[in-house]
Amino acid sequence: MGLIPQENSPEKEAQVLRVEVVTGPMDGLAHFTTDGAMLIGRGPECDLSLDSDSTVAEKHARLWLLNGLVWIEDLGTNAGTWIGSEPIQGKLPVSSGVVFCVGNTLVEIVADDGGEV
Repeated sequence: MGLIPQENSPEKEAQVLRVEVVTGPMDGLAHFTTDGAMLIGRGPECDLSLDSDSTVAEKHARLWLLNGLVWIEDLGTNAGTWIGSEPIQGKLPVSSGVVFCVGNTLVEIVADDGGEV
C-alpha cells in the first residue's frame, strides 16, 4: 500500500524505500515499498503499522524519495517525530542509516540492496 501524492505533497519516485524497527514494541519489524513513499502510524491505511505502540498516532509520519534523497515529515502529531534529541519540523532530507523516533519506537532507514537508498 502506498501514498498517493496530493496536490500539496512532493511527487514520489518509483524506487525502493526500506525501514526497520530497531527498538520498541515491534522490534525487528522490517518493511519496504517500491512506490517511493511510506506512511507510518497505527492506522490501518499505514504502510508501516506500529499498532503495538499506543504512543504512535494513527498517521504519525511519512517518508518519501525525491531526487535521490529520502525525506521525512511529522504529520502534526502531539508526540512529534524525532531524530536524536531534535524534533523534526517541516520536511527534512535524511540519509540511509538515520534512526528516527515515533512514539516509543525507533525506526532506521535502511539502504536498498545496491547500498544506497
